[in-house]
Amino acid sequence: MATSIFWGTNKVDTDANFRLWGKGVSDAMDAVGFTKTADTGQVDWALVAKPVGVHDYPGYEIRAFTDTIQASTPIIVKIEYGSGQYQGGVRVTVGRETDGAGNLIGETTSSMRCESPYSGTADSGSHPCIICGGDGHIEVFLFIDAGSYNFAFWVSRVKDDEGADTDLGIDLGVQYQNSSFQVFFPKKGLQYPLAGTSAPTCLAPGVGPFSYAGNLGIFPVCTGLGYVANPNLSALVWDGVSINSVGSVITINVFGDPHDFMITTLATGTINGMSGCKLAVRYE
Repeated sequence: MATSIFWGTNKVDTDANFRLWGKGVSDAMDAVGFTKTADTGQVDWALVAKPVGVHDYPGYEIRAFTDTIQASTPIIVKIEYGSGQYQGGVRVTVGRETDGAGNLIGETTSSMRCESPYSGTADSGSHPCIICGGDGHIEVFLFIDAGSYNFAFWVSRVKDDEGADTDLGIDLGVQYQNSSFQVFFPKKGLQYPLAGTSAPTCLAPGVGPFSYAGNLGIFPVCTGLGYVANPNLSALVWDGVSINSVGSVITINVFGDPHDFMITTLATGTINGMSGCKLAVRYE
């Protein structure tokens, strides 16, 4: 596992500002081992022009897992860089192979926008961006303390009940201002697609009957393979009130082992009657 952090501003008003955060994401993914394929036509960060208007994506990259499962169950991720509602955003699609020129072929997920939907004044602050990667997973959490300007996506192989990667498929999640979507993309030959939901990821209760002697519980505690609320270590939901401050790191046992998560302002709406829920993102 590896983590890369850079500070960026969610702006697409000039070529330079667009390139700055986009190249930051690209370099961070290189640093954590989520490598680009040899596909032609991928974005040149020295030359790409800024997006024009809403949901314009002038550059893309094709990246792939390099774990031992990749040979038998390949996962290819197309990341398109551009704009949301006048702020930055990406569009993410997962498939199994490309034509060598940046086009996914065969079965793919839908192309899922991951963006700041904010249409007001441009962001002016510098905010932490966290990219985690390793065998069978990549997590990209951008501008984590920037409120309406932040967004995130992750791709992670489905776990078994002990937290080990399986070849049964991946969980693709996107998260931005009060919006989230997850889809399970199974291995070839399984039902396709098996599951999808707009519900957020696994809930981490903070106080009350779900905590004991300072330990936080995670539920569901048993995995349901293909079930999108299956803890995948990429992100957990916290109640936004009782667990520390934004930017702080908490350690939670998931699958019987301790894992580090950073508190963000990424909002997930109301869960099980709790309002103000936020995302705690993988930080290890």
